[in-house]
Amino acid sequence: VGARAPGFLTVYPCGTLPGTSSVNYLGGDFVANIAVSALAGGSLCVFTSAAADIVIDIAAYSTGGIETLASPERIVDTRTDPAPQAAGDVLEVAIASRADVPDDATAAVYNLTSDRATAPGFATSHPCGVTPPSVSNLNYFPGRPVANGTITGLDVDGDLCIYNSSPTELIVDLIGW
Repeated sequence: VGARAPGFLTVYPCGTLPGTSSVNYLGGDFVANIAVSALAGGSLCVFTSAAADIVIDIAAYSTGGIETLASPERIVDTRTDPAPQAAGDVLEVAIASRADVPDDATAAVYNLTSDRATAPGFATSHPCGVTPPSVSNLNYFPGRPVANGTITGLDVDGDLCIYNSSPTELIVDLIGW
């Protein structure tokens, strides 16, 4: 809330700070996001790269339904690989058997970020092989990175697909399954 400068927040189990973000913001922004984190000794930590007030609402907890990685892992960053996403592209992302995710995982918990968008647009995540739903997981705009926490079902091969409506770069930071 009321960030003093552009920056990001990272929510994580206290200990080693991962190289991922949970919320990206510009100066003066009010930005909300879902964040899923394991706890360390019953606590979690929040790192902020620029001064901002932080509001945390606990909406749910799990005692076994969601498994979190020891540290979030960036598994896709089209700013470097494979390539920027054109309007109407569908990016297929392998989740199962990656970053300690078991082969039989049925959903992924991750932070989805758009960066360097050239037009307003949206991204929709879904299991590969099905028609994308008519709702978005992320709405983005030119000139600023935008992130949102997402939970998406996986197809039988453990993959998910991300459709984007206008050109953008996509980043996927895997949190759990």
